[in-house]
Amino acid sequence: MYNREKVREYYRNNEVVHNYTATRFTTPLAQVQHRKQVKVVNETIKKYFLDTALELAPGPLRVTTDIMGLKRGCAMDYSENMLKSAAQLLKNHETKAPWSLQRGDAFCLPYKSATFDLIYSFRFIRHFQDTDREKLFAEAWRVLKRDGFLIFDVPNFFTETKIRRKLDPAQLAVYDKLWYRREIINEMKENRFTTLTLSNNINHFDVQVYISRFHKLKLGALARKLIDRIDQYPSEHPYEWVILCQKR
Repeated sequence: MYNREKVREYYRNNEVVHNYTATRFTTPLAQVQHRKQVKVVNETIKKYFLDTALELAPGPLRVTTDIMGLKRGCAMDYSENMLKSAAQLLKNHETKAPWSLQRGDAFCLPYKSATFDLIYSFRFIRHFQDTDREKLFAEAWRVLKRDGFLIFDVPNFFTETKIRRKLDPAQLAVYDKLWYRREIINEMKENRFTTLTLSNNINHFDVQVYISRFHKLKLGALARKLIDRIDQYPSEHPYEWVILCQKR
């Protein structure tokens, strides 16, 4: 899928919505990946004393419910089905910050300029090609306050390409942009953002994905500990980076 309407169509699908978290974030490897994404967001909020945040395409609030320290958060999604799922989750679970839900288009954000201290998004920006990403970054730049921050996931071209060679094409239902390290830094500079950090996430994918399979033997807790320990050893080619940028 290569255009935004087809991405929207994919995430409107009831089966995708219902199984979103179960099919992506229940293995030990995915849980470690999730915790690192959340950690980058929470550390940024704490370090820079941020009060307001916008999460783009939160889906069923996988990240949202673990975010702390905000005075006001808004989670915005285009998919009505995802928002229904998110509303049910908010109704049944306490969150660590006050959140509101809104339906909206990330290419035309329904907010005034300079509204938020932070915008973050995972598994969203990567689904769009160059011209659409430019529009997303322009809207993010507009609604961020002066010196505001942007965080999102950056799939590593080197590692992801090796993984995808082994996959059935049917498993790649949505387009993903894959980046080299220098490429994403340059892209953000061209879109008026300065890259502050690129945090490695899942440093040794081949070994860690093998260990993750231990959960099938009911050894999930052990697998998570081993994956966490291995991830402390840096790599030039992690599975992904979590990028922290600042508006300039």
